[in-house]
Amino acid sequence: MGLDEAIREMRARSRRWFDPELVDVVNHLHRSGQLARIATIQDLRSAVEDQEPESESALSDADVDSICQAFAEVVDAKSSYTYNHSMGVTEAAIGIARELGFAPSRIQRIYRAALLHDLGKLSVPNSILDKPGRLTPEEFALVQQHARLSQQILGRIERFSAIAQIAGQHHEKLDGSGYPDRLTAAELSLDSRLLTVADIYGALTEVRPYRDALPLEKVFSILRSEVPGKLDADCVQALERAVQTRTPFALAQ
Repeated sequence: MGLDEAIREMRARSRRWFDPELVDVVNHLHRSGQLARIATIQDLRSAVEDQEPESESALSDADVDSICQAFAEVVDAKSSYTYNHSMGVTEAAIGIARELGFAPSRIQRIYRAALLHDLGKLSVPNSILDKPGRLTPEEFALVQQHARLSQQILGRIERFSAIAQIAGQHHEKLDGSGYPDRLTAAELSLDSRLLTVADIYGALTEVRPYRDALPLEKVFSILRSEVPGKLDADCVQALERAVQTRTPFALAQ
């Protein structure tokens, strides 16, 4: 799906799938030509650098959150199978964070990291993202790089430096079997572990080109089977409590 088509899809689904105010923001950026600058990862890096540091001091926390949401929706609109992935992962991450008793400032950091964790997927062709069959080793290697790219892009923005590593580690596992850096438990913060659990939960509860969404019972069976070797037990248990008690996932108080 090209950028023009992605924007048309967002506008068509405004008020049903997407927040209309965020659609207006993204549409404005598109009309002004600014979104065209993120056709490639290098263009996105350049656009980010062009905005620093002048714009940072003028942006409120609410402005930054809106920007994060807008970019998350651009990323999700890239594929029909990920139309709500970033927000779904964010909701799960917020649920876990609240169950673990995180402070509001830390929850906000998790919120932004979750929204932008898949930013690097802008570099992955839709022929790979939407492929119904098994990926070739070469295709999977390309997919694996999206997490590293997310970290590199966010790391260039001073205001996002605290979330860059969290976002970039959302596919790492405690036993070193994850990617892109095969980090182990001693190298992974609780925030990174939390986002990994939220991302897997989001993926399993969504329709994908190779399977339907899984029922919650099956989802949590899979998550529990990965504890304690690959996934953090506290995070999995916190997510299960959040879902069972219907803890509000939204960031807004």
